Amino acid sequence: MKAPALLLVLLAAPAAAREVKVTLAEGVGGQATHFAFDTRSGASRRLSGLIGIEMRQMRSYQVRGRKLVGAGKALATADEVLYQTRVDGADVVVVRAEESSLSSPWRIFSACSGHPVQVSVVSVLVVEGGSVARSRELARSASSTRFTAAVLE
Repeated sequence: MKAPALLLVLLAAPAAAREVKVTLAEGVGGQATHFAFDTRSGASRRLSGLIGIEMRQMRSYQVRGRKLVGAGKALATADEVLYQTRVDGADVVVVRAEESSLSSPWRIFSACSGHPVQVSVVSVLVVEGGSVARSRELARSASSTRFTAAVLE
């Protein structure tokens, strides 16, 4: 009788969420923005402050030809790896990618005249089994290429 009851409890219990904290700063000495990121669901939320211990970085991913590459495989568009670490068997990678923005008439005019407005998009990716399992955009900023990031427990 105990075994079926234990099995029922294990099947009914959802997988425990693993939340890490991501801090992101734009520019040199820029004000930091803090996020909580759930590595299992990909959900994020802003935090007003940040307390935690910075997780150990790894060097498994790099950018080649505007692509994030891991184990010789292109995973996502990226121009820079800001931070990478391992959390509960998955890799968490914070990347910055440049995009051309056509979000306003002025930017469309600028692009037509040969001067597209570049936008930096900072995202956090969860890589499992050699592919991106979840991703979440954390920030978007026009004409900014200097970001720093850290992942904390």
